[in-house]
Amino acid sequence: MKTIHTFLIVFFIGLLTILISCEEEGPYINFDPIDTSLFDSTYISSTSIIPDEKNVLIEDFTGARCPNCPNAAAKLVDITMANPGRIVGMAIHPDGIPFTRPHDLEKDFRTDDGTEIFKLLGEEGALPIGSIDRVKYSGETNQLVGISFWTNYVDQRLLLASPVNISLVSTPHLTEANTFVIRAEVQFTTAIADDKYLTIALTESDLIAPQTLPQGSIPDVDSNYINNHILRDVLTNPGGNLLMSNPEMNRVFIKEFKITMDAKWNPDNCAIVGIIHNSGLSFDVDQVEEIHLK
Repeated sequence: MKTIHTFLIVFFIGLLTILISCEEEGPYINFDPIDTSLFDSTYISSTSIIPDEKNVLIEDFTGARCPNCPNAAAKLVDITMANPGRIVGMAIHPDGIPFTRPHDLEKDFRTDDGTEIFKLLGEEGALPIGSIDRVKYSGETNQLVGISFWTNYVDQRLLLASPVNISLVSTPHLTEANTFVIRAEVQFTTAIADDKYLTIALTESDLIAPQTLPQGSIPDVDSNYINNHILRDVLTNPGGNLLMSNPEMNRVFIKEFKITMDAKWNPDNCAIVGIIHNSGLSFDVDQVEEIHLK
């Protein structure tokens, strides 16, 4: 009997040791809530998809203390007016440059996302400077070019066929105040032997803030200068989210994103921009689309 009691004591001590060891070495369990309300799907369309006309993205890197930057904004307007419905503009205020320091800190348009995009595209050249579809054109050192080249490069890009369509829909969130759900549908109209990325951004227009004007202007600072297409936020990674490597013809992606508006932003003046592009050595934009947030 004593032997049995000893055996049972040893058995339970061993069992307890095993249980304690298992608890200490068990897998980590994340108890944080996961938002599963956003839709994310991909499939092959059973019918052929008709390509849309190619649109062109102009990213205008600008700043409140840049005296020639209003000329770039005017150039963007001219190009947009000459090509209705085909041009999407974003005015980006990167950080780390004296020309982008605001006159009024309450009206600071610099963003970390914009700074990251500026770095990705070369971060070289005097402001104003911009990218046309993020292409590195022949003879250029990077994707950033002066405004005198914008019209020519836009004309080149508008002649191309796009291998992909993108459509966007924005709807108010059903239960969260001042929050919107952005649905992006991406359709590849031809097979592509490359990695393709999606960037979703939020811009805002009709923003009044002091702006240094071109040399010789009186006054030299316009306190009521109207800023348009200002990059406010990027809902994806600044360099985009990978959709797929080597997407097939008629491959479709549907992805949803959620954004809660900052109290300083006016939803009535905001737009959503969707960009399909490469990444790495080439950031070329295949297609871009823009819709009003509301």
